[in-house]
Amino acid sequence: MPRANGLHHLAISTGNMKSQIEFFSGVLGMELVALYPTSTK
Repeated sequence: MPRANGLHHLAISTGNMKSQIEFFSGVLGMELVALYPTSTK
């Protein structure tokens, strides 16, 4: 089976974005490249 060598993008829907950013960047070492506002539709 082929091994993954990276992650292209990640989309998260959460009630606490600050804690998610802290986890993914602080614990996993991922870089936050863009943050898009939520839709009110």
